[in-house]
Amino acid sequence: MTSDCAPRELAGFQERLLSRFKWGLTADLQQPDLETRIAIIQTKLQSEGILMDDEVIEYLAHSIDTNVRELEGVIVSLMAQASLNRKEMILIWPNGPCRILSAG
Repeated sequence: MTSDCAPRELAGFQERLLSRFKWGLTADLQQPDLETRIAIIQTKLQSEGILMDDEVIEYLAHSIDTNVRELEGVIVSLMAQASLNRKEMILIWPNGPCRILSAG
């Protein structure tokens, strides 16, 4: 079960259920920091055999700071586009083009 408050603050549950919830693991989940977001992107790409320039990984990590689901969603979307098009994707930076993905 997930919740945005502690089990003792939940209302509307039977006491026997609240007692069981209190025995579970309570963890305060926060947004991942920049280093963690970079590691998540690198791990996801490595597990899929995808290559991405480090500066693009850093750009994505800086740009997507809301949650891990959104971060992985962007990576999955980029991988799907590269796979469907069967070619590497190019990101145009102000200082010139930069490779985003290539099937490796």
